[in-house]
Amino acid sequence: MVHTAQRRRRRQTLTGYALLAPSLVGVGLFLLVPVLLVVAISLTRWDLVSEPVWVGLENFRYLAASGAFWNSLAVTATFTLMAIPTSIALGLLVAVGLNRSLPGSSLLRVLYVLPWVCAPLALGVVWRWLLDPSTGAVNAVLGRRIEWMSEPSLALPAVAFVHVWSTVGYISLFFLAGLQQIPVSVYEAARIDGAGPVRTLFS
Repeated sequence: MVHTAQRRRRRQTLTGYALLAPSLVGVGLFLLVPVLLVVAISLTRWDLVSEPVWVGLENFRYLAASGAFWNSLAVTATFTLMAIPTSIALGLLVAVGLNRSLPGSSLLRVLYVLPWVCAPLALGVVWRWLLDPSTGAVNAVLGRRIEWMSEPSLALPAVAFVHVWSTVGYISLFFLAGLQQIPVSVYEAARIDGAGPVRTLFS
């Protein structure tokens, strides 16, 4: 009896690994192997034409002494702080609004998701036209010439704005899915207890 249970458990374990095998192969080939190759290449000097030369940590020492590298890190951190919290906050607000099931909510869901569904290349072309300093629609509305993408103080906020615009709909879908899983009775109990909209949202 014990041996039968052990064989059944072993068979179930093997079946589980067999079902996971395709995904594990995909993760290995397309995630782990590229990471290991990048680590190996980072320890060499290679121009993709001649044979790679082993240099150890020389490339990392060069980066540590490079001002451009640290500037790139600072720009990336600034962009992250500008774009990610804003995308999450706006996504939550949009999800709360869509969760009220007001007239036209279905159409608004489609409109909010469209920027994320569209190809990045198409979005880049559209926003390049909108922000063009000479013929751009944004400058035409403002009635003045603004160098959105070449002015250092404006380029990063402009790129962050486009990122937020293109991802807020996608993020709102996740929040909306979570909000719709909350039973109506929970909201009713909150109203009976005197909770306002803000307290209901966060609690």
